[in-house]
Amino acid sequence: MIVLIIACIGVATVLSSILWMKVHPFLALVLGSLVVLGLQPLTIQEPPDVTPQPAAIQESLTDPASSTTVVKPAPEYETITQRLSSAIADTFKKIGLSILMASIVGVCLLESGAAVRIVQAIQGTFGGKRTLPALSVSSFILAIPVYFDTVFYLLLPLAKAFSKKRGGDYLLSVMAIIVGATMAHSLVPPTPGPLLVASQLGVPIGTMMLAGGIVGSIAAACGYAYGVWCNKHITIDQSLIDEGTANTKSELKAEAKIQWEAPPMSFTFAIFPLAVPAFLIAGGEVAKSIFETQIAASPAWSRVVDTVSDASFALCIAAAIGLMQLRYQCSRRTDSSKAISTWISKSLSDGGMILLLTCAGGAFGSSLKQLGIADAIASHFPAVLTPFGLLWLSFILTAIIRGAQGSATVAMITTVGVVSPLVQSIELPFNMVYVALAIGCGSKPLAWMNDSGFWQVCAMTGMTTKQTLQTFSAALTIMGLVGFAVTLVGAWLIP
Repeated sequence: MIVLIIACIGVATVLSSILWMKVHPFLALVLGSLVVLGLQPLTIQEPPDVTPQPAAIQESLTDPASSTTVVKPAPEYETITQRLSSAIADTFKKIGLSILMASIVGVCLLESGAAVRIVQAIQGTFGGKRTLPALSVSSFILAIPVYFDTVFYLLLPLAKAFSKKRGGDYLLSVMAIIVGATMAHSLVPPTPGPLLVASQLGVPIGTMMLAGGIVGSIAAACGYAYGVWCNKHITIDQSLIDEGTANTKSELKAEAKIQWEAPPMSFTFAIFPLAVPAFLIAGGEVAKSIFETQIAASPAWSRVVDTVSDASFALCIAAAIGLMQLRYQCSRRTDSSKAISTWISKSLSDGGMILLLTCAGGAFGSSLKQLGIADAIASHFPAVLTPFGLLWLSFILTAIIRGAQGSATVAMITTVGVVSPLVQSIELPFNMVYVALAIGCGSKPLAWMNDSGFWQVCAMTGMTTKQTLQTFSAALTIMGLVGFAVTLVGAWLIP
């Protein structure tokens, strides 16, 4: 029971630091890790005796082949901060490069005009009468390498322009952007949340991208259907639409991009930074599946396939393509090389902050794992350690943490810290990706006033707080529930 108490203290430390002390989530997760690690050796195990012993009484081993006496070193005891630093470094090793490269890809897509070209191509594919579904698909695709707030800034002027031209459907235009971008944010790597969850659970990135895309698309379609209902029953004051933050630099910048009549770029060239990593990751996993025996028999080919299908390598290639794309476009415009440097520096700054947060979340999960939480839960709550019980735990715990502190990413990385030790304690009859999907879907419900995205939507769209709750919050909750239902069905029918 003491283990569960310490784990609860650690989670409470994180939540209280964010909610009441208004501490940044990175510091809150570090503090929670220190609390768990600090209480652990006092209650779970005593530090090993590292007092130097005389050589005569030290345990030694004899190597029969060399007849050489090997002195066994005294066990080394790691301090709390050493264990915390090791856990942060381990998380960075898994996902650090991927997050930073994805940030570069995102800014290259935006500043080169590739993002706008992709949106226009999707609109052309859907046709003029289906602009709103095209908006939803565009936001879903762009939110994979680009953060939700940036996608929203980029596409909102298009939603406003469309509603003015059509003389209505403004709310549905906004909802189309929201439902697509938010589902990709929680289910499809290399977005930091699902990337860390997949890494901690040992789910291949390609598998997570495919499964997250399928579940996210179904959930987003249901969110879009709810948006259609909202558009008929909720009226927004038209005079408020262009007020508030409509004239901020970010939106004016996005609006200028959207109003390009014909960005000097082909769709094939524009989609390259997204298509190449997807092809490399998916192609590597398909090759492993089809030619498993041949690859295993050839160490050289095995190394090549492992390297090509590695998410970090694929995103490095994508970032290189994006930078060449951006430099080429800037050479055709009036932008200078100094502007490119500024954009990249800003992307690395934003990505670095997200990276610190995810690494701290990985450290918090590691501290819970060292605590032995899996064995404690197994002994006190055996019902949880059933395959479908684990899915329910993943979803509900993530939803509770999301509702308590607001951030979907923090909720996901906190929950995976609790869940990842548990999945090693039982044999799952289905793929581990379903656990990752349950966590991702659990980060959608209960998005309300403590979520920064809530106020962003409220301020930029002209909706009242009540209307934002009726639209944004309700849509995310519906999509989370639908996504989890699809996950349960998938785990049952397609294990």
